[in-house]
Amino acid sequence: MGERIVEALSPVCARIQIAGSLRRKKELVGDVEIVYVPKFTEVPNPQSLFGDELMRVNAADLIIQALIERGALAKRPKPSSTLAGRPQNYVFTWGEWIKLAVAVKTGVPVDLFATTQEDWWNVLVCRTGSAESNTRIAGEALRRGWQWNPSPSGGGFRREAGNGRPEEFVRMNSEQEVFEFVGLKYLEPDER
Repeated sequence: MGERIVEALSPVCARIQIAGSLRRKKELVGDVEIVYVPKFTEVPNPQSLFGDELMRVNAADLIIQALIERGALAKRPKPSSTLAGRPQNYVFTWGEWIKLAVAVKTGVPVDLFATTQEDWWNVLVCRTGSAESNTRIAGEALRRGWQWNPSPSGGGFRREAGNGRPEEFVRMNSEQEVFEFVGLKYLEPDER
């Protein structure tokens, strides 16, 4: 199923990769995680009076919306509050960078993580996991005076420069660099 979603999104992504426990080749997989860098396209602006204005849109979002409309994916609800053990309200994590969905046929959660080219390697390492590996990377970064911010536009590794100087950011060019930057031995995904 993850491969089919990647296949559908590949034409509208500059990069795309299955991450999480699937990438780590675990026997038990609770969800499908996909990291991607979307391409952008221009479409007619529906608010244009004469239909002659274009607007820039995330092309991957258009495909994801089509998958929802076809009934392949659905937004995944989660309860935001409970009363006597019964969910009262549901919220959806469905934003520019993170979309939590479910494959309608199988009920398997599908987590879609958009990112930028600059933040690709940090986000891929983080979303591949494991939680223990991420904790080690973040902990070693802190020991060296850095914060690991593996999110789109997060800057990768950053630290306060002090004395009125701007923050410092270090982005990575490979998964290996993420580990090496904090002094850890690189681990292949199935070793994490």
